[in-house]
Amino acid sequence: MALSGLSSVVTSKYRNLVGDYEIAYDVKQNTGEKADKVLGSIKKGDLKKGYILCEMDGRKSITIEAGVPDEDAKLLVSSVIDDANNIFAERNTL
Repeated sequence: MALSGLSSVVTSKYRNLVGDYEIAYDVKQNTGEKADKVLGSIKKGDLKKGYILCEMDGRKSITIEAGVPDEDAKLLVSSVIDDANNIFAERNTL
């Protein structure tokens, strides 16, 4: 019996700095298939300040922890939406 490969998973990582916050993204996709979700986290220093799930169909779940000022939250949400759109555009034109 011969070994045959069925698929490979490609993991891509991205990062954006917004003020004092670091937004880190992970995208996993099977080779030859489109990326369907972007996962991520928001950190300030060593503290996690939020979590991200953006799906290609437009659904977004962006959780920001208590204590993040509203002005910072607005910048973070806007950046996450722009970043996710850019990631999908890049990963899904391959």
